[in-house]
Amino acid sequence: MRLPYLLTLLILLWSCSNENKGPEVPVPFKSAMPEEVVIGFYNVENLFDTKDDPRTDDQDFLPSGRHEWDKKRYDYKLERIGQVIGAMKTDLLGLAEMENREVLEDLLETMDGHRFAIAHEVGGDARGIECALLYDASLFELIDTELHSMSGNPDRGILEVGLEDSEGSIWRIFVNHWPSRRQGKEESEPRRLLAAQSLKQAMTDHGSEEIFIAVGDFNDEPEDASMRTLEGLENRGHRPDDGSGSLVHRNQWYLFDQILVEEDLSSEHPWRPDSFEIFKEDWILYHNRRANDHFPNRTLSGDRYFGGFSDHLPVMLSLERIEQNP
Repeated sequence: MRLPYLLTLLILLWSCSNENKGPEVPVPFKSAMPEEVVIGFYNVENLFDTKDDPRTDDQDFLPSGRHEWDKKRYDYKLERIGQVIGAMKTDLLGLAEMENREVLEDLLETMDGHRFAIAHEVGGDARGIECALLYDASLFELIDTELHSMSGNPDRGILEVGLEDSEGSIWRIFVNHWPSRRQGKEESEPRRLLAAQSLKQAMTDHGSEEIFIAVGDFNDEPEDASMRTLEGLENRGHRPDDGSGSLVHRNQWYLFDQILVEEDLSSEHPWRPDSFEIFKEDWILYHNRRANDHFPNRTLSGDRYFGGFSDHLPVMLSLERIEQNP
């Protein structure tokens, strides 16, 4: 009679020890890297679950809350975001504005055949929104994660993820969601300058032989002061010829979502930055008659529910494999 009891106890202990590791991704580890690695970033606009987290102010996103955030709306949001991620076909994807690891696990369950594993740290944002990285588990193994405060106080932080690729190279990915402009651009700019300092400091903690990449919603554009302080990183984000960007505020386009790689990447590593792209498919846009333009089809605006995808468009950067001189 003791054997079943011991087996049950062992199973319970194993499940507790693995409760924060997320689902296993049953994909074989490849022996060589592909000819192209695609890196992306997507601010998924308030990807909350329907449960009350007593640590955070998530009351608006409950079935009884302001946005009537019930299971139907939650499941539909997951389906919509999963549709976008599946179409992007990235190998590394930074995410912002998701509530917790559990929503990411729910998200991945909607995506058949994915190869993603989750890298995540719990942040200190008052609303509970966090950053995460999805990585192709057939190409990368997780080494470590760390969260760097942007202000010296508890905040959503900059997520640092260390990965080792299938050929032994170390990649350092920094997922950013910098302070917003809600108080005004000039009034809030010092907070983003602090975030930039935090990112630079985090990078100095590692050797030059690693591959450094920063992705995120920086809430500033490439020419703004905070972005220009990031020495050692080359900003690959640029506006399309049509003058659009990655999000719209008051009928004006902005390019807050960007991807940066270390300068002279190809001189040290067998990768060269190729094309930067804003993922702007027709099916994630809607036609704004007043502006006579197609804008991101968002989930919410104030108290209005639109049932779209996100108020941001995803961005992508491809790294092309090159032959290095011996």
